Amino acid sequence: KATLAAIVKQAPDFAVISGDVTNKATNNDFRQFFTRGQALVSETVVYTCQGNHDTRDWSVYTDWMHNAFPGHVDEGFYAFDVGPAHFVMLNDSVSRADFPTAWFEAELSQSQAPWNMVVMNGNYRDHAWLLDLLEVHQDQIDVILTAGGGAHYLDASGILHIESGGSEY
Repeated sequence: KATLAAIVKQAPDFAVISGDVTNKATNNDFRQFFTRGQALVSETVVYTCQGNHDTRDWSVYTDWMHNAFPGHVDEGFYAFDVGPAHFVMLNDSVSRADFPTAWFEAELSQSQAPWNMVVMNGNYRDHAWLLDLLEVHQDQIDVILTAGGGAHYLDASGILHIESGGSEY
């Protein structure tokens, strides 16, 4: 609760959540999460990716957040620009066959933003095919934001990887 209060006090223009908003993605889970986060979500545009625990119909998020999701929202993939940053939000719990590779590559290659940020829930190193895809496009990616222990580091390809810490308030 203290972390949420500190974030709200700063009055951010927007917030990014790197997935796993709920445990089983029931309506009750959503109510609990967004009730605890009401001070933030009522005043701030919140973008989130779909994590491996958020397994239900992704459109349910639009019932709880007041911003519109552009792109492939039904599959948990979308992108948006805020100031000098282009955010590419990924559902990294899908299989390689279900990953929209052409869309992802177009988002990176067509971006005019100085900063390209890829946001996902899991650790991209757990998926060899996704790691390969990110490395192929390493010159177009400035930051990878994931859930995790709160570490940040430059990986071998030179991409800044930031683990946002746990998703619990």
